Amino acid sequence: MIGFVAAMEEEAAAFARWMTDTSTFAKGGIDFVTGKVGSSDVTLAAVGLGKVNAAMGTQMLIDCYGADPVISFGVAGGIGEGLAFGELVISTDAAAYGFEPDKGGLKPVDVPFMNGTVYPADGELIADAVRGAQKLKLKYRKGRVLTDDRVVADSRLKAALRQHFKAECVEMEGAAVAQTAQANGVAWLILRGISDLADENMQGTYDQHYTKAIEAAAGAAVAVCLVQNTSKGCQA
Repeated sequence: MIGFVAAMEEEAAAFARWMTDTSTFAKGGIDFVTGKVGSSDVTLAAVGLGKVNAAMGTQMLIDCYGADPVISFGVAGGIGEGLAFGELVISTDAAAYGFEPDKGGLKPVDVPFMNGTVYPADGELIADAVRGAQKLKLKYRKGRVLTDDRVVADSRLKAALRQHFKAECVEMEGAAVAQTAQANGVAWLILRGISDLADENMQGTYDQHYTKAIEAAAGAAVAVCLVQNTSKGCQA
């Protein structure tokens, strides 16, 4: 069983339209859809925004459905050099960040996980996602994904995050999925389509490129299903 985590309904819908033999279930305010993509058994969780919701949904995917691996997909703000709208970021690892006082202001800092500050994604899933992106002819790159419970729309903060973390994109769920999956011994991956560039033009560019970014991330998630050979079945 492959588990998928989406934050928003639009993201979940872009994936769910590829599912067959579906059934639905709700628990803890989270909507789950089980079914198939190709020959792969999948469960999709539409968890809502933020790290807490993402962690809850991931744990329920693992506990109720026996999900392994778990893949988080959706949109993100680009902070890496030269990223294009709609470009796909395939996680090599993930980190959460916060802030601490610095010279009368705040600076971004690492948020420790249970085993350090950065979690590495599963190598086989990365390879599967690369193959999927290539088949779909998606522009993509591999790199670090950053997570915090706020939207970044500030060029100075973007530059500070890029300098400190050497990351490609910033979003609100991925590192929580990574931490929860890793704590359970479950493989994980994050797929993000770039909807904006995390600067002062964020809202306008987000509105303009959101659909393209969702389609890139959801398409890559579907493609991973089609190259996966595991089908463990639901354990709910």
